[in-house]
Amino acid sequence: MKDKQALILTVNSGSTSIKISVFDSETESLVLHGTIERIGITNSLFQFKNREGEIIAEELLQLKDHDEAIAKLFSFLKKHRLESSLLAVGHRIVHGGQLFQEPRLVTSEMLENLKELIPLAPDHLPSQILAIESFRKHIPQTKNICCFDTAFHRTIPHYARLYALPKSLRNMGIIRYGFHGLSCEYVMEELQKKEKEKAWGKIIIAHLGGGASLTAVYNGQSMDTTMGFSPLSGLIMGTRCGDLDPGAVLYLIKEKGFRATELYDLLNKQSGLLGLSGKSPNMKDLLEDSTKEAKEAVDTFVYQAKKYLGAFITILNGLDILVFTGGIGENSSEIREKICKNLDCWAIQLDPIKNQAHNEIISTEKSTAKIRIVKTNEELIIARRTLQLFRQGTLTL
Repeated sequence: MKDKQALILTVNSGSTSIKISVFDSETESLVLHGTIERIGITNSLFQFKNREGEIIAEELLQLKDHDEAIAKLFSFLKKHRLESSLLAVGHRIVHGGQLFQEPRLVTSEMLENLKELIPLAPDHLPSQILAIESFRKHIPQTKNICCFDTAFHRTIPHYARLYALPKSLRNMGIIRYGFHGLSCEYVMEELQKKEKEKAWGKIIIAHLGGGASLTAVYNGQSMDTTMGFSPLSGLIMGTRCGDLDPGAVLYLIKEKGFRATELYDLLNKQSGLLGLSGKSPNMKDLLEDSTKEAKEAVDTFVYQAKKYLGAFITILNGLDILVFTGGIGENSSEIREKICKNLDCWAIQLDPIKNQAHNEIISTEKSTAKIRIVKTNEELIIARRTLQLFRQGTLTL
């Protein structure tokens, strides 16, 4: 490693884990990738791999909180003489509300504003803010940048953002925000490299994983997406219910005595594929399971995805490219085949051989729309956005 190598570090902080990637700012190549898991739980795992995927550090520790985990990270960075090479740290932030619609330099004022958004994403923002505060504490000379998962969807037309609720509630921020925006940004940049003019046409991005969403894009801008006020709505997900009639929620409260905390846990952690199957939130497990419940879970997931796919093709008045990304979208040929089946009315055709081989392009030559697989890289898009602020002179580093 060159002594003068300038690095960007990206952070994706969860409630009990932190994922870290280190990129060379000149080549965008991955230098290191690390995970800190089971934070606040016994036997926390600290692991780092080099660019070749070889484990260069691995320990089982007792890390009581994010601050201890990040202190351990800084010790590792110092040991490998990386700390002084950091240009900046980029953080994935799941929710920017209406205030943050582009990457932002972290300041004390900005951080206080971000804390006010915690009620919008109580499972994500607290740990992400803790990570920012720890980085500012341990390496105060290094700037921190927030990249928001909601920002890509700022272009959604006003009428598509609205719920049919009184304006007073809209003024409280109850509108459709959309998520998986960093993944969408990466996919669009890849398409613009490979598809040129078509990349500015009518695109649908199917980000299918533990969380799942479809996004309609035209002229490089988000026009609509399946997730709304929270990442709970839209498609069926691993443990999240997706779209649900609010009347069912009111019934559970009024007639069955459910409390808000119980409903939150039910809809976010006990529903989706797990709730339908009664067995697993993992699509691979369900596809290998021959039981009626597993088949129903898969069929319902596919049906919802096809329903939104048809709706978004109508909104776009056609389709140039359908992109599959995310863990399921990238790796499950069976789910891709099921979703693309019977799209004959639009002459969209999947090539079964290309699909089984997980080729980059999996549509037939006769298909009116290209069907692509794009392996998403949210960490790299965070690094790019962080570096762009630096190169534009927005940051004084």
